[in-house]
Amino acid sequence: MWSRIILFTIGFYKIDERLVSLKQSSSTRNKKSSKEVSPKSGDIIISNHSSYIDLLFFIARFDPVFVKIDNATLYMTPYKGFEAVFKSVRPPSALLNASEARSLSSITTEARINNLGPVVAFPENTTSNGLALLKMLPIFGNSENLDEKSNLFVYSLRYPFKYFSPTYSIGNAYSHFAHLCSQIYNKLAVVRVSTEECPKLNDENVQTNMQGETEDTGKEQENGSVNVDKKLGSILVSISRLRQTKLSALDKLDFLKYYNERLEKYKSVK
Repeated sequence: MWSRIILFTIGFYKIDERLVSLKQSSSTRNKKSSKEVSPKSGDIIISNHSSYIDLLFFIARFDPVFVKIDNATLYMTPYKGFEAVFKSVRPPSALLNASEARSLSSITTEARINNLGPVVAFPENTTSNGLALLKMLPIFGNSENLDEKSNLFVYSLRYPFKYFSPTYSIGNAYSHFAHLCSQIYNKLAVVRVSTEECPKLNDENVQTNMQGETEDTGKEQENGSVNVDKKLGSILVSISRLRQTKLSALDKLDFLKYYNERLEKYKSVK
């Protein structure tokens, strides 16, 4: 409830949400087919990430569990509610606390048992500027993250704007929030791909090892295997209509370090 109030307060009065099929030329707007299902506790939502507003939207829709991803081990740390929102405006971390990080499958299993909602993972592992996608982590490169009971859902969130962008990747979060409040109206366009076109984690042909990344798409189709991470990345590029870059969350971390150093030097001179 509180997330809906915040969204309304900062001008997101109506959110355009569409269900699309990549196999069809036309999209289904605000209409679900008889076979469509909504994410439930323990399912996994994959989405691009460009603002803390992303989290407010998902909280308003599903009250999910969010995860931060360790860039090396691909283990994750779960968060919910306000804590997750505050974590999203902090600089990305290269590594997580080893004592707190665990496999995605253990997080989804816990969410399913305790009815904690679906689990939202942002493969970019930090916010982008909304103009392109950062390099996505191969989440399922760690086979311990595979939970065959989880259904996959892919979402794209974009923020059309004229004056001030709701995307947040750098700067003062409080100042950014204040600027959003000063705008009468803000837009959020949400696209979700049909679940029938998302990879199935219980498929025996699913690839979950790092070796699968080296195989090209044609070869995968020949032997019937599906690399989950590559497929999810391809879907996200298609529905977001954003180009994929080679820059990662670690590159952003390096940039923020340089940016803050330059800012301190500027302040000292001034």
